[in-house]
Amino acid sequence: MENRVYKTRVTRFINAEDGAITVDWIVLTATLVALGMAAVFYATSSVPDVADNTADYMKNYQVSQ
Repeated sequence: MENRVYKTRVTRFINAEDGAITVDWIVLTATLVALGMAAVFYATSSVPDVADNTADYMKNYQVSQ
């Protein structure tokens, strides 16, 4: 008898979909945060190189007249 009750509870728990949307939103939010962090890391690591290249170009720029 107790084994049947246990199987019924486990089956009911496995088939329940009450918290599925919460898990979906957590995964979606974590993905967006990770993509945002990657974009910020990429942008901040590229800015000094662009600034140095611009400074070098401006130092070597000659006005032709």
